[in-house]
Amino acid sequence: MDRSALRLGRRGLLAAGALAAAAVARAAGPPSTGHATRQGQAVGQLEQALLDAQRTKDRTALEQLLSEDFLMIVAQAPDQPVDRDDWLEASLRAGAWDLRDLAVRTVGDVALASFLLVPAGGRAAPVPVFVVDAWRQAGGGWRLEQRHASLATGPRNAIPGNVTRPAIRKKI
Repeated sequence: MDRSALRLGRRGLLAAGALAAAAVARAAGPPSTGHATRQGQAVGQLEQALLDAQRTKDRTALEQLLSEDFLMIVAQAPDQPVDRDDWLEASLRAGAWDLRDLAVRTVGDVALASFLLVPAGGRAAPVPVFVVDAWRQAGGGWRLEQRHASLATGPRNAIPGNVTRPAIRKKI
């Protein structure tokens, strides 16, 4: 088995572990959401630091924020994960993006951040990008383990399990 298949296997285990931890946490009480916790605020700052490093083409800063076996999964090609080195190269060539509608949920040492990326400064782009980042806290810091990204298009009612409700008002 090649190394990328092993990494994908570890990612699958990470996702399964996060889901299992979420089930345990739900039974024990509600997990944190939004920015109301220190961990949520820290992850929000890390997401901004990631965008700032991309904008300024700071490869060293990007490398420090990513885990050694970081992967990105793109919805349009989920069977072709983008590894850390390829993502770094592509990120340094990408235009500037702004973060919108950030929500963070922490479960143990894993934080899931979901948000929209929109082109910065009115730059033209086809549509916003919906992102879910999985951060892991280890060794006194957070590292981005995995990113899932998809173009934010299409009707909401086409998503299985969707229920339309009023937007949740953030308290911060």
